[in-house]
Amino acid sequence: MSVQPDHVAPVVIVTLFVVGCAAAVFLLGGWPPQGGRHGSVARSVLAVLAALCVGAAVACLRVGADQATGWLVSHDSLARWELELLGDPTPGERGWSCLGRLRGPGAQTANVWVSAPEELAAFDRLRVVGRFSPNAQDDWGARSARQGVIGRVRVVRILERNEASGPLGRVMGWRRDALARIDPASSDGRALLAATVLGFEPGMAARSLRELFSRAGVAHLVAVSGGHLVILSALMSAPLRRSRLRPKARVGVLTVALGCFVVACGLPLSALRSWAMATVACAGELAGRRSHGLSSLSIVGSAMLLADPGLSGQLGFLLSLCSVAALCVFSPLATHLARRALAGPRRRLEASRSRSVRVASGLVRGGGEILTATLVCQLATLPLTLPAFGELSLVAPVANLMLSLPFSLLVAAGCCAALTCSLPVLGSATLWAAELCARLCLMPLRLLCALPWASLVIPEGLALPPAVCALAAALLWWRWDDVRPTLVARLAAGALALVLSLAIVPFVLSPAEVCVLDVGQGDAILVRDGPHAILVDTGPDASCSRELARLGVLRLDAVVLTHLHADHVNGLRDLAPPLGCGSVVVARGVDDLPADVVASSRRITGRRPRQMSEKDTLKAGAFTLTMIWPTAPVDGKDNEDSIELVVSYEGPAGCMTALLTGDAERDETRRAVRGARLRDIDVLKVGHHGSEASIDPETARILSPDVAVASAGENNKFNHPTRACRETLEGARALFLCTKDQGTIRLRPNARGVVVVSARDGALDGTDVA
Repeated sequence: MSVQPDHVAPVVIVTLFVVGCAAAVFLLGGWPPQGGRHGSVARSVLAVLAALCVGAAVACLRVGADQATGWLVSHDSLARWELELLGDPTPGERGWSCLGRLRGPGAQTANVWVSAPEELAAFDRLRVVGRFSPNAQDDWGARSARQGVIGRVRVVRILERNEASGPLGRVMGWRRDALARIDPASSDGRALLAATVLGFEPGMAARSLRELFSRAGVAHLVAVSGGHLVILSALMSAPLRRSRLRPKARVGVLTVALGCFVVACGLPLSALRSWAMATVACAGELAGRRSHGLSSLSIVGSAMLLADPGLSGQLGFLLSLCSVAALCVFSPLATHLARRALAGPRRRLEASRSRSVRVASGLVRGGGEILTATLVCQLATLPLTLPAFGELSLVAPVANLMLSLPFSLLVAAGCCAALTCSLPVLGSATLWAAELCARLCLMPLRLLCALPWASLVIPEGLALPPAVCALAAALLWWRWDDVRPTLVARLAAGALALVLSLAIVPFVLSPAEVCVLDVGQGDAILVRDGPHAILVDTGPDASCSRELARLGVLRLDAVVLTHLHADHVNGLRDLAPPLGCGSVVVARGVDDLPADVVASSRRITGRRPRQMSEKDTLKAGAFTLTMIWPTAPVDGKDNEDSIELVVSYEGPAGCMTALLTGDAERDETRRAVRGARLRDIDVLKVGHHGSEASIDPETARILSPDVAVASAGENNKFNHPTRACRETLEGARALFLCTKDQGTIRLRPNARGVVVVSARDGALDGTDVA
């Protein structure tokens, strides 16, 4: 059966298509006539109109087809559909996930997110038993729909699995063998090698290398794209020129070789776009036309969007287009400005008769071109990256400059290693050389990312409107001749000062609050008042560091580790406050500390963690944190060893009392509350993520909290927080909240009680709880 799209009338689609085709026919027929400024403008407007109309019609048809396919999948047995994986599955808490394509019995197709219980390979074709869930009516569902994804398939059981066949299957088989020999899980260098030359990124995700490259502003190097093809082209061009092949044959060999490399990397979109652009440019040159990068980009980009309109919602594709377009349009101006700025030093170097000095002059020129290209790409993509990532790398130009040589060596050595890794002696030697190049890439990145202010997290709600950026680009293009290096330097200094002020002002003027951070299945609580802040636990991974950066925290007075479970301390290894940390604190008796905890403490504070005892206090502005449990030395290895802290505030904002319990449960909390004679508090951070044993009705009645907050991850296997815990606290008339539902929860003292601000539930924002 067929289902018609209910949001776009067919007559609208037909009208758009007819108008677009008519405009294209006029252009091909030579109208408006060329000549004069007005004729050129009219032809440009007509070309844009044709592209917009045809593109809108194709997009409407795609949306209607996706809607129909989604309805069919929801009302059909999933076992009747074939599921093809479109990428390498990435491991997660609930199995392996990637993008896939469903093919129905009636030749219907649609893209879906796939979650599988076991590891699979790219381009595997499956028959499965599972559940299909259409996109929800939320932000994630809207983003998925914009990418042409109709929902998620959760695989319960695999009935049939077939690997890719034909030429693609043979290349994928070679790729699997090469990955097995490289073994990305064995080291950081091998993981980077597999991502660089085979497009296999799950190894980097498993070893937390993505965050390193993102913080340094060089994530584009890992994604196989035009940079890889340029390096490979340079490596292959020299031997091809020495061969007896004719120019057309050389171009053909080079194009086919680059295409094989793109297929071996799993057909990533950025590499496909770059290879298609190179093919179009080569075809133009062979036909006697001069190469024009912007024209090639327009042809390839338009063709890919017409073939799959969902690409318009994929961030990677848009970043790739913006970067290449900016390089085509503004790279000549940026290079000209860089040469003018470096003219004096270069003239002095070139005046020397020393060969080494002349080589230095060439390096200065090459370094300037790399820096300008990096800055052009970074500035052009800011309207997309700031809302998506909320982070601006300040070391990106330096990182790109430092990685230019070792990364080129990595691509060359990595390709040799992938081709020869099956050979006994030569394969081991090339793998060793390629891994050495990968380590040479990682070393400067780690040094740069360890610097204060390596990157700035942009405060929430602050972004560069694309319309403003487009207007600035048009103004720059219009006033091209008036641009001078001194003017650019002043504008850059002003922009940097603005960004720094936007980062510092929220840090200095932040309100007094207790923030239960959304770090998944773990604990991290921030207590801060202005520039003073104390972090209680660090969560299971780098999500704590990202949340602190998002909230504008530049320095921590102390980090308290309630106990040594991984979901409370593992985030310490990724913690890097730009202005440092005062101390790391553990309970009295915790002497046998893990080596990574000690190393992380030395890295951010310069010394080992110190111990605190019952009734010891910590200060953060007008907040006082008093330890009330444990009352005796502990080893920190069990839940009952958790530090429990009473947080009290008396200041201009009002008064507030909170109890932070770590993973302590009802027995420990009951004794701690009785020993401290604690009653009628405002906020309770529920113990052990809201487990059934976290609190008893009597203690809940004594504490009588206005707000109870549990920290737990979505779809966690423990079903935290439990229904029993929720009912116990709601029976004590507490407002029960959880980070898995509300995201980061911020609790601020108020003259009338506590103000609750939630990251996700707008209905809670500004709620007074008394």
